[in-house]
Amino acid sequence: MRVRFSVDMNSKYRSTISSSRPEKNLVFESPYKLYAGNLAWSVKPEDLRNHFSQFGEVISTTVLHDRKGGKNRVYGFLSFSSSEELEAAMSLDGTQFYGRTLKLREVVKWPEPEP
Repeated sequence: MRVRFSVDMNSKYRSTISSSRPEKNLVFESPYKLYAGNLAWSVKPEDLRNHFSQFGEVISTTVLHDRKGGKNRVYGFLSFSSSEELEAAMSLDGTQFYGRTLKLREVVKWPEPEP
């Protein structure tokens, strides 16, 4: 729902009411994106950033919870600033992180369809 004020509404009253526009959380990503699966429930985006920053600049991290079917899994995505950093981070595939075995995959971007 979006609430908008009338143009002729008293500006004194309008300034005391906060905007109804929802805040947007912007996530900046690069084309060098990594899927991280089989994460523990306690893993936060900051934990992923700290763990993978040893390979270079981590542009963004996102952690998503998959509760469908009652599976105890969490997965997330990381974006790096270069392909070399992404390849280096892939070396952690199969290693332990918060008591779980990491499953890492490079995210393949599908080509844009031509008009």
